[in-house]
Amino acid sequence: HFIFGCVAAVGKLLDLSMDELENAQGIASEMTQPHSLAMYSPATLMIRIHHGFICRDAINACLLAQRGITGPRQEILAAPKGYMGFANWDTDADVLTRGIGEQWEMMAVRMKRYPCMMQSQAAIDGILDQMKQHHFTAEDITRIDVDQTPRFNALREESSHTKGNPQTIPECQFSLPYVVATAAIDEDFFMDAYTEEARTRKNVREFMTLISTGDDSSLPAFAVRITIKLKDGKVHSKEYIHAKGHPQNPFTEEELVDKFRKCAGYSAY
Repeated sequence: HFIFGCVAAVGKLLDLSMDELENAQGIASEMTQPHSLAMYSPATLMIRIHHGFICRDAINACLLAQRGITGPRQEILAAPKGYMGFANWDTDADVLTRGIGEQWEMMAVRMKRYPCMMQSQAAIDGILDQMKQHHFTAEDITRIDVDQTPRFNALREESSHTKGNPQTIPECQFSLPYVVATAAIDEDFFMDAYTEEARTRKNVREFMTLISTGDDSSLPAFAVRITIKLKDGKVHSKEYIHAKGHPQNPFTEEELVDKFRKCAGYSAY
């Protein structure tokens, strides 16, 4: 979790001995970083930077271990004094080694299709899918209800003003109403949604007022239910469990190439 996997990777690259690696993990256990929702509400640039701190600290932990600095080696993760001991809920340490050497978790990594928070990926898929499937445009919509698991209440509720009236690029990235409104109007969502001109469009701001969010504990993490009401009285509702890029809804090779080409245009910046 966070630093421990980084230490394992760095330690392997540096060819640490088992003693050195255990010391490196012990050193890392004394500098574990919290993953605070405060960085998201309101959105700050720590969202991008904190990963770098973890990598830097993992490298330092391994270099220190190489030079003979010791750390606790007996109770790092699973023991009562270990990292899991800080949790106020039941933990299962066996998960850490279950299927090791046979089950490759890297194959289960999610890939984002859109440049915004993971919680919004399925919602964008949903609005674009329904517009295409039922042949309507943003101008035909009178209301959009987006239901998610209450797990994301902290991101949505703690800064409702920011989410409903985002101004900066990070605020727009973490505003579900903004990304859904932009996707509906542009029938796509990519980096050009964050230019100053795009962020201040009147039609996007007006469309955001048609979007409401709700809770449904029956929905798994990152899944949504999109309910769209149209001017002609029709209502379309559908659940989107796995956003495009999820291991159970992977990109096709053509979609990966398309995303690469779209990203390449921004690489010079």
